[in-house]
Amino acid sequence: MSAIAAYRTKILALLDDPTIQRFTSAQIDAALVYAVEEYSRCKPLVRSYSLDSTGAQRITLPADFSSFSIVRVEWVRDDFHTDEVPFYTYMQDEQWILETCNVTIPLGEVLALTYYCMHTIDGLASAAGTTIPDTDEDLVVLGAAGEAARSRAISKTESNNLNPAEAEQLTAFALSMLHKFERSLGRYETGYQTASWNDTSIDKAY
Repeated sequence: MSAIAAYRTKILALLDDPTIQRFTSAQIDAALVYAVEEYSRCKPLVRSYSLDSTGAQRITLPADFSSFSIVRVEWVRDDFHTDEVPFYTYMQDEQWILETCNVTIPLGEVLALTYYCMHTIDGLASAAGTTIPDTDEDLVVLGAAGEAARSRAISKTESNNLNPAEAEQLTAFALSMLHKFERSLGRYETGYQTASWNDTSIDKAY
């Protein structure tokens, strides 16, 4: 079984929908993307990248360099010695710009960057390879299941396809999972709010 298929199976089992009667693969995948992004911001994938200095303080990184935070820059003096370089970074025209502070690294010298990026699951959003540790797989599944349930509750309520009791039950179920997910990531506030529905909603759909 592929990585994405294994994740879908676990998420659907947690949602008590193993035969995909209420959710679709697209909904599950969208929720899984959300969970991976939230997980990555608390437990990022740490990578390193080397490039040659241009001899200027302002360096434009390659267009295919993907990161959500550059956390360290070092000047590689030789195989055994590096100097940490003060810097700041920003995005311009969808490319990372690195500027060193109070120092210009000579042309051709090597800079080593340490940066954070999103984790991947093989097959999700065209990713090749899975980087989430096996020990955290169930945590990501929990977050994805919570987001899928929350999204379904909102969608069905807006289309008037859930009665009030069903809507509140599904929302409570979703928030319970999302709170557990957030707490496991070291967060204590999810930013989600509960909602109430009037008694005119019709048609049990969940």
